[in-house]
Amino acid sequence: MNNMKKPMSAFFLFLAGCAAAHAETAPLRDDFMMAPIVFRRSQIPPAEQRYYQAQVLSEPAAPTSDEPPLWVSDHVLLDHRDIQSAEAGWDALRMPAIDITLTRGGMQKLYQITRQYRGSRLVLVDGESHTVISAPHVYKPIWGGRVQAGGTGSFAENPMLARQIAEHGEFRAGSERPRAGFSLMRAYRRKPSATQEFTVWRQAACTFTAQDFSHIERGDASDNAGKTVLRLPLNARGRQKYQSPACLDAESGEMALLYGQPAELGNVNVKEDGQAFYLFGAIGKDMNDYWNILARQD
Repeated sequence: MNNMKKPMSAFFLFLAGCAAAHAETAPLRDDFMMAPIVFRRSQIPPAEQRYYQAQVLSEPAAPTSDEPPLWVSDHVLLDHRDIQSAEAGWDALRMPAIDITLTRGGMQKLYQITRQYRGSRLVLVDGESHTVISAPHVYKPIWGGRVQAGGTGSFAENPMLARQIAEHGEFRAGSERPRAGFSLMRAYRRKPSATQEFTVWRQAACTFTAQDFSHIERGDASDNAGKTVLRLPLNARGRQKYQSPACLDAESGEMALLYGQPAELGNVNVKEDGQAFYLFGAIGKDMNDYWNILARQD
């Protein structure tokens, strides 16, 4: 798969070295999995679909916070007619996001709009409820017709929100201060916080379980800005699986951490070098929290 073919940076190799040099070890919990996942079956090439199976994941309840209202232009710059598709996914921080593809005409409009409103906010609005979904600052013109709306709530709710954007999405100018021709608009209201389930597609032939690793290590990398790295050395079975055609030839999905019954999605970065997997850069939890989650307490 793609990220198996990407070499680790020198910075990350240094962190991994710190982890190996000062390691605390423990056995892995039995229901641990590491596997490439995608959020939509359409992302899997037909030749690879036999390797994938549906995986139901649980999304724990999380505190909700209401975003403050924003001043939004009454003038619509782009609307749903300029949106070719909107699909649920995740962003670079592995947080819920919506991937939006514009039509050819929408692509040209967006480029002109982002040139004009550089340094300002471009607001993605639900045109049906007249609420703000996302309001990023524009730092440079956007060309190519693809944008990503982050901060969209939860993985479980994202497919519904993606459909709402495809059918009623609008782009407008935004401002933190009152302006002529602008109205105060509230944030899109998410569902009340509760545990929910959602489905992803997991590459079954390239799924690593606790039986594919010898143990888990917690590295002391405190000399490098307090970065903690968890290292999971592959055993002989795991190395054989890593070198299998199903893993090396797959092009779809990103390696993800799964644990629990029903499984939860770990919000961490994953790298591998053929001998071990490395977990780092947690969002929402400290890496030491993941140590407490993944290390089996015998």
